[in-house]
Amino acid sequence: MDPQMEPPDPLFPTRPQRPRRPHRKPLLIAATIITLAVSAAVVHSALSRTHPGATPIRETAEKAGEAQIRTTIEKFAHAVDREDTVTMVAMLCEEEAQSVIDEVPSPDDPGLDPSHERPIDVSDIRVTGDVAKARVTRPAQQPATLYLRKEAGTWKLCDPERHTNPS
Repeated sequence: MDPQMEPPDPLFPTRPQRPRRPHRKPLLIAATIITLAVSAAVVHSALSRTHPGATPIRETAEKAGEAQIRTTIEKFAHAVDREDTVTMVAMLCEEEAQSVIDEVPSPDDPGLDPSHERPIDVSDIRVTGDVAKARVTRPAQQPATLYLRKEAGTWKLCDPERHTNPS
């Protein structure tokens, strides 16, 4: 027998030692934290990809508002091209429509056909609450700024806004 080894104690027998496994709990916690951090980074990146500080919901609403404004201006311009005064007046804010209502011809006047419609480019749309302005360019015309006001959820052309919101 090896002199350095002590004989086993008969009163306290030793159990065979199991090999020590690393603690799994700290590893699971660390893996969970890393997974959450990566997930948060991916979500944040997706939310702020287009504009810093903009949320997708706000951005979608802004784009929808701009699309409505663009459509309103295009429909109005085409009504002007067709000399469709009834449609033009219907697309004006109440304040402006009242000032031209006496000049509206009979609703039976069909105006011109759609072949008279000219191209229109709407750009630089700026919305502040229920007021908007946009830059309009058409062939053979100087660029112009049109003002709109949202009335009962609908964008209407409203030149008086030029004087109340000149910015």
